[in-house]
Amino acid sequence: MARVPVNKPARVTASFKDESGNKYDPSIVKLRVGLVVPRSGQRLYEATYIYPAGDGDGTIVKDSTGDYHADITMTEVGWLQYQWEGDNVLDPIGWDQIDIVNPPFSA
Repeated sequence: MARVPVNKPARVTASFKDESGNKYDPSIVKLRVGLVVPRSGQRLYEATYIYPAGDGDGTIVKDSTGDYHADITMTEVGWLQYQWEGDNVLDPIGWDQIDIVNPPFSA
């Protein structure tokens, strides 16, 4: 599991592919994120980001055909869990998590 210090951006990426392995762009891309406290399982934060963003949020960035990323910054320690989704039966493409930690030394 990747580790990212609290208050620093964690980059999450997705690559959408069809049955033949060719990259494609879904008409809508969703990124669902949540921050969970490891010992208790309590969810501290939950959000859904959408591309293209009608409200101009811009959290999800399209890098190239089928490839997207988002930089998510958490202000609390925990597990940042995320899942990318599209509008096709091939989606969602899966979920993963990043360990958000306090750095061992301060600057």
